[in-house]
Amino acid sequence: MLGQSEWQRIMAGPKPTRRNRPSAAKGADAAAQAPEIFGRTDVGLASVGAVHGESSAVTVVVKVSALAAVDLSRPDESRRLPTVNPANEITSIFDLDGVLTSEDTMSSLVRARLAARPLRFAAAIPPFLLASAAPPDGALKPAMNRAIVALTLRGMTRSQYEELAAVTGRAMAARTAVRQAVARCQCARGRGPTIVATASEENLARAFLDGVGLHGIPLAASRLDFTPRGPRLIAHNVGEAKIDAVRALGFAPEDALLYTDSASDLPLARLARRTVTVNAARRSIAKLTDASADIRHERWR
Repeated sequence: MLGQSEWQRIMAGPKPTRRNRPSAAKGADAAAQAPEIFGRTDVGLASVGAVHGESSAVTVVVKVSALAAVDLSRPDESRRLPTVNPANEITSIFDLDGVLTSEDTMSSLVRARLAARPLRFAAAIPPFLLASAAPPDGALKPAMNRAIVALTLRGMTRSQYEELAAVTGRAMAARTAVRQAVARCQCARGRGPTIVATASEENLARAFLDGVGLHGIPLAASRLDFTPRGPRLIAHNVGEAKIDAVRALGFAPEDALLYTDSASDLPLARLARRTVTVNAARRSIAKLTDASADIRHERWR
């Protein structure tokens, strides 16, 4: 979420490997269940709410054709949720930061907030140093990023945060969008089920996506809870949590093309049919290559 280069700005003012693939029969069984459960399987509006790390409860509601809903807090129903891809079209999963945008969305929002609250900068230095030294695919980095977000946003109301998120997201859409990646995402939506899965916060991510013309695209993102002391992350959509969020919205990672720039997406890369790295660093490319069944590398602008 908060890269070292981003924080430096604050401080300054392939060879594919083959692995065993999951059985295709599982996807076929899920597709066969779709008409029985819902009558039809095209997804109109989807929203996700998940709690990771603080509670084992995960509550997700997926609206299918705006006619039916499944509560995933009930284990018997979560097992019955079909994928949104019964016709075996190409499923695409796009990361946001580093793929659709050249800069990290949450770190940009943090910069804007710290500029207005410079006294908080000193308190943010220790978790920043720990996050910078931690590997992207470990537990320490996301934990420190959560601490930085809580510190930076302390005292903000929901309306104040949503206004800042909207302004930041729209500004980044105009300034930092990776146009080739956005065009590929638009094209993917025409080919089959497509979702953006990101560790960024959902209001911020949605503002960016709307700004680049990806209106209404399914989104799995991190969520904030607003307490008397201010916002805090209650659903940090990173690592294994991304798999849960993508599945909750009815997308099957095993059928997907994954577009990512970060080794934090290793859990998804291990499942995906193919991984496409986008403007990734060498270290992330090496880790993703080892984890992926099939991989290629892109440099997009």
